[in-house]
Amino acid sequence: MVFVGSYDGQATLPLNARSLSNELILTGSRYCSRQELAEAVELVAQGQIRPIVTRICQMEEAEEVLQSIEAMEQPGRACAVLP
Repeated sequence: MVFVGSYDGQATLPLNARSLSNELILTGSRYCSRQELAEAVELVAQGQIRPIVTRICQMEEAEEVLQSIEAMEQPGRACAVLP
């Protein structure tokens, strides 16, 4: 499980007995450089890690989503659907 960039350095983890029995490894950073972000994107592109998308919205909802991210109410990542 990989976390890249977190406003407060904390994350709510969806841990269960299965993930613990698989000897889960947690890697993360509070902030990340452009290089670290590029490396994370490459890992996603290669299918080595899978991002957790907790919300999909239309572009019209972008302002509301950005506010929820700033208020730290949005776990995971939000994706906007482009027209």
